[in-house]
Amino acid sequence: FGALTPPPPSSPKSHEEDDMRAPLTQAQDKASRGFYRVVAKPHVPARCHPNRDAPTYTVLKHEEVLELEVRSWYPACWAKMPPEELLRRGLPSQDEAWVLLDATSVGYGILLEPIEDNKVNQEATSEAAPTMLHPAAASPLQQQQQQQQHQQ
Repeated sequence: FGALTPPPPSSPKSHEEDDMRAPLTQAQDKASRGFYRVVAKPHVPARCHPNRDAPTYTVLKHEEVLELEVRSWYPACWAKMPPEELLRRGLPSQDEAWVLLDATSVGYGILLEPIEDNKVNQEATSEAAPTMLHPAAASPLQQQQQQQQHQQ
């Protein structure tokens, strides 16, 4: 066994090459949007922040179909409702609602599954008002509607 020789020095890299290999920043990262179906029964909470201890913002019913956005820099297994989905539900588009897709690590299993684009029927997306809102997020009209739904 002879002495190990170090590999020849690599050629100097240009700044352009470094930029090509740099990880994407939040601004460069493209959102991956898709439709998902709630598979957990009876419902899945959408939260104000991507944390299981965050307040519930709204509830997604079993078999409900909705559009979600996933990005590489989002917390693992979390997806965000895009502004268009919030508007479809009668919620302010500037609000945030986060959904945990997979809760296997805490014993709840898969909560939502992706749906292939060609199987999505736009009419299947939820257009109904959410069944439950975080009190701070509900407008007076929405609070009244929630009370009426709760009394039924």
